[in-house]
Amino acid sequence: MSSKTRILALVTVAAVVFVVGTVIYRLILLKNPPPPVYVPPPPAIEQPVLTPEDEPGPEPRSDIKPAPLEPIETEPAEPEAQPVEPEPAMPESDPVVTPEFPADLAVFLAGHYRPSGSVLNPESTGLLALDVKTVNMRYGTELLGLDPGPADDLDQARNSVFRHVLSPATIRVLSFLYAGQFVEELRLAATEITVEFPADGNATVRRALTPDQRREFFVLLSDKIKDVGQALVSLTGNRKVMDLTRDYVRRVDEVNNAYFYFWKFKDQGTPQDLEDAGKEIKNAILAREQARQNLKQAVLEGVRINTLNGNELLYMAQWTYRRLAADPSLADALNSMGRALIDLSSRLDRETP
Repeated sequence: MSSKTRILALVTVAAVVFVVGTVIYRLILLKNPPPPVYVPPPPAIEQPVLTPEDEPGPEPRSDIKPAPLEPIETEPAEPEAQPVEPEPAMPESDPVVTPEFPADLAVFLAGHYRPSGSVLNPESTGLLALDVKTVNMRYGTELLGLDPGPADDLDQARNSVFRHVLSPATIRVLSFLYAGQFVEELRLAATEITVEFPADGNATVRRALTPDQRREFFVLLSDKIKDVGQALVSLTGNRKVMDLTRDYVRRVDEVNNAYFYFWKFKDQGTPQDLEDAGKEIKNAILAREQARQNLKQAVLEGVRINTLNGNELLYMAQWTYRRLAADPSLADALNSMGRALIDLSSRLDRETP
């Protein structure tokens, strides 16, 4: 046997032995498998929980510039409500103006009503024969229903009353205390007064007012009070009116001075002096009348006043001017007085019998 044949035979035998051994080993494993070897699992990697807000968005583009932010308009914060202090309670009485004042005033006003066809007013319509000066003189000199307290003379007593009354707060108190009483006193006075009417021949007879006459009295008085109030408001709230009042007062003084010099020269002056003094009087009177017209026109601008004549308006203008010249701070009080009178007029209209 050659060497190649022997090598080939050996290789064949080795291959057969390898195959047979492999088969036998597989059979042994199937019958007796080896115990499993425990291999620990790899550690778990904790993943973060992403919320929708944490989700990554797309990468921003470098070629896009962000738009400028628009200013956000916000509503202005409302101011905190401040606690409102309650208004002080109204007093039950006034130390200076007593309840006798509205009672006396009502009787006084009713006594100046003149119904149509009466002895003092034969005309076809009734009238109120009363002006502001008359009322002011009555209560400014006699102080009826007013308690000024200790005073050395009438001027001091009157000034004491003015200082008390001419205050917006006091005017509100007086309106609260006496407006209702005043209306009731007027109603009572209108039912109690009697008026003289013509009778047969030269005789007269006194009669009480009829319901229509009482109603007419309320209407006439309401109109008068309203006009006085409107005039006061106009006089105190208008700088032009006050300037014209000052000019009118100055012109009145010039007339008085012109007469003074005329009477002075009449006794000891020459005829030329008398002639010159007469011209001064004439010029002063013309200037005064022009100032009167200018003032009256200014007072009536924007205000409808029917029951006050020119003399009453001028009297009120001078009275108001004197009050304000002495104390400019009284403008608010006088204005409040005018508005209180307007309110009183409205109340009379509502409660006309």
